[in-house]
Amino acid sequence: MNVVWYYAKDGSRTGPLSWAELRDAARAGAFGPGDLVWTPGYGAEWRPASTLDALFPPPPEAAPPDPEPDAPPAAPPPLPPGLRSPFAPEAPDARPPERPRVLLSFAIAMANMRVLLFSPFSLGRWCAIALAVLIAVVGAQSEFRIVGATDPATVERLRPVGLDRVFSSPLFTFPERWTRAYLAGAPEAVADPFAVWRDLGASLRDTSREASAWFSSAPAALRAAVLVPLLSALVLFAVLHAWLLARGWSLLLGRVYRRDEPLGLAWAGARAISRPLFRGLVALRLGALAVEAAATVVVLRRFAALDPAAPVPPLLTLGTVLSGLALLLADMVATGFLRDFALPRVALRRMSMRDALRDALRETGPWYSLYLLVLSGLALAAIAAASTVVWLLAPLLSAVPPLLLFAYAMALVPFSLARCLWSLDLYFRVHPEARLLLPPCPVLRVVVRRAPRPPRAP
Repeated sequence: MNVVWYYAKDGSRTGPLSWAELRDAARAGAFGPGDLVWTPGYGAEWRPASTLDALFPPPPEAAPPDPEPDAPPAAPPPLPPGLRSPFAPEAPDARPPERPRVLLSFAIAMANMRVLLFSPFSLGRWCAIALAVLIAVVGAQSEFRIVGATDPATVERLRPVGLDRVFSSPLFTFPERWTRAYLAGAPEAVADPFAVWRDLGASLRDTSREASAWFSSAPAALRAAVLVPLLSALVLFAVLHAWLLARGWSLLLGRVYRRDEPLGLAWAGARAISRPLFRGLVALRLGALAVEAAATVVVLRRFAALDPAAPVPPLLTLGTVLSGLALLLADMVATGFLRDFALPRVALRRMSMRDALRDALRETGPWYSLYLLVLSGLALAAIAAASTVVWLLAPLLSAVPPLLLFAYAMALVPFSLARCLWSLDLYFRVHPEARLLLPPCPVLRVVVRRAPRPPRAP
């Protein structure tokens, strides 16, 4: 394939053209010596056509030989230069690596998010991105949601195995009990703010004693019959959630590069990206489950050993709550790090998850603290806005709960897309050469290798 050329005249551009087509257009008067031309060898600069003597020669035989064949086509830079974008690179080879700039990258991500969603606006495109967000939202749910507070009917079904006393203990009724107290304006909930902490400590102690008593008195076969299916279900949910997260994030990243791609092709193309990401997420989720299980055993033993007649030490309750929050925060940060900085390396550079994680950790600096701080505030604001949208639409969509969940994902689309573009820009500042890379998608080679997008008119 010959080197591609473009020419720009009166605010519009034409191309890509071969050298022969460009020369014929010049001789036909399509543009003149005062207009601009561009080819990949010019980098980010457009040059006057008059600098090419072969385009407007006095004798035709003065034309130079054709450019070297078999050079890959390249997209020309925008005219005039604008914001750098992950889906419209600007001569990346000419830019050296630089230090990540969190706030500047966020401003660029917001601008690119508006381009991606509103240039032009497409409801189908928005819904396709919302589907990727919805898959990731479902995958982000905790595995322990399958072990929630139980109603009386469920407690009664647990009676044959002796777990009815555990699941009817104060800890499982704690949220509902204090919610009712605050709504009813109970004196202990309004006048004594520390009452909730004392009740939480007592609930942890009583539930721990009931769980320890069951574990000590139940036969080994019964313990195995209860715990093995429970642990198997938790592992199964962890694997399923990891798969949903990997596929949802991969689909979202694919929308950055191919925003109007059919869903079937996008799903097939995301498979190669999501496979190594899935393996990393499974290892992370299973490791988190092991840590959480060990922490649960430690808490049960500590609280079960307390004297039931004495008050629970407030510092023990506070330490337990803070430890649980620290584990939850560490899990969220680790999962987000995989999404924001390991995923681009896996998708664009085809690295293994281990190498991508090692490379990302090596290049993470003090700027990451500012990134986490700003991202946390944005995430809280986005969740609050999406929850408000669902609350407003609840009277209309409450008959179909999946529609409410999809409305929640629709409201999260701008935040999710901006976060993806934000982390990509931070990554591209360290690896500017990666701007020309596309997510590996064997199904779409024909689409990916089509003619480059023309530049904006000067």
